[in-house]
Amino acid sequence: ARFKAVNRNSNFDISTDASSHGSASVRNNIGAIKVQLNSNGDSYFTGGDVGIGTDNPTYTLDITGSFRIQNGSNDSSLEIGKGGSGNRNAFIDFVGDGTHTDYGLRVLRNDGGANATSDFRHRGTGAIRIVAEDAGSIQFFTSGTAASNERLRITNTGLVGIGTDSPSGLTHWV
Repeated sequence: ARFKAVNRNSNFDISTDASSHGSASVRNNIGAIKVQLNSNGDSYFTGGDVGIGTDNPTYTLDITGSFRIQNGSNDSSLEIGKGGSGNRNAFIDFVGDGTHTDYGLRVLRNDGGANATSDFRHRGTGAIRIVAEDAGSIQFFTSGTAASNERLRITNTGLVGIGTDSPSGLTHWV
């Protein structure tokens, strides 16, 4: 099906190919495709901001409400800043109160290239907590996660080991 505008350009097309895969295209006033939806292949929006749960998006993707990133039984990831050029900051802001409306907790990768620092920044007078919900320990590493790179461990019973992964007293230095 094809729907044409007053200027006789096709603005909206719905079609299927020989294998019965469907597609829909929306074109602007000069015929350029701005929305392409394919049942078997890539789909895209190039006509401006996209809103989900909002009719007034102000970002490239503006979501109002909860969302989930899921990839079945494979690893899932959220990458911030990948594919850009040059050194720049990449961060995730958590806003959970009306006092600090820009961020309450920020996870930040600074823009220093190979020597960049990474920060956890907490705002407010409440504590920042690291919690192991079950019987796991809390471990700190430098230079990778090999066992030989573990620098500090807090066991699930509260023993602290520095330079050892099996502290035998309340504090145990090696």
